[in-house]
Amino acid sequence: MVFGTWFWWPMVLMPMVFACNEAYI
Repeated sequence: MVFGTWFWWPMVLMPMVFACNEAYI
């Protein structure tokens, strides 16, 4: 369960961070 969340969490977080970077630039 924890391992599955570990894999899934960056997949959701990365696009959010990328979108924030795009908004700043």
